[in-house]
Amino acid sequence: MRGNPPAKVHDGWGKSKRKITNAGECKTEMARIYRRTAAGEMDAEDMKAAIWALRQMAEIAERAELEAKIARLEQKLSEVERGR
Repeated sequence: MRGNPPAKVHDGWGKSKRKITNAGECKTEMARIYRRTAAGEMDAEDMKAAIWALRQMAEIAERAELEAKIARLEQKLSEVERGR
């Protein structure tokens, strides 16, 4: 046996794959899912699950962005201190 087939995603989620790498893209996807639910194309419970997951992804993306900014600032500070 080759294992379990992938879980079927609710039809209301849409078919296209989206690249979600930052908080802004999470926000855009939340709005898309909300509109699909409001149009009756997606179940409200599925929307709630999707919004929860997207919020988690947005928080992680924001933290990663902050970490990268801090690292860049630390590098610049180190360069300035070496230049003294």
